[in-house]
Amino acid sequence: MIFFPELQFYPFFPQYEGLDIKKYALTIDHSFIKKLADKSKELGIIISPDFYLKEENSYYDASLMISESGEIQGVSKMVHITQGQYFYEQDYYNPSNDGFKVYKTPFGKIGIVICFDRHLPESIRTCVAMGATSEKAR
Repeated sequence: MIFFPELQFYPFFPQYEGLDIKKYALTIDHSFIKKLADKSKELGIIISPDFYLKEENSYYDASLMISESGEIQGVSKMVHITQGQYFYEQDYYNPSNDGFKVYKTPFGKIGIVICFDRHLPESIRTCVAMGATSEKAR
């Protein structure tokens, strides 16, 4: 399994106010996403890249869960969007429209929690309530 850092494919723009960053937005059907899925299948690895996702007229800090067979199992989006000096995330992101997600893997059920969400206990509790575990915990 490989979990990529937040926004690893471009500069960390949320630390700046007022940038035009639409050029960084990818849709789920973008060729780059397809290449990642193909590479995941080729290598037989689970990957979770994080990127700036555009869905309709909304933009998200989002992480995919791509299975070892190259299937996109789902998209997790940041739920709690912070705003403060050097964290101008509300300028760029919409909060998740579908909440936290848990994904079945050969290693157990895994929840993805993005950025500021990791500071809030209900993020982890929600994933655990949805079945997030590890095989070692059983």
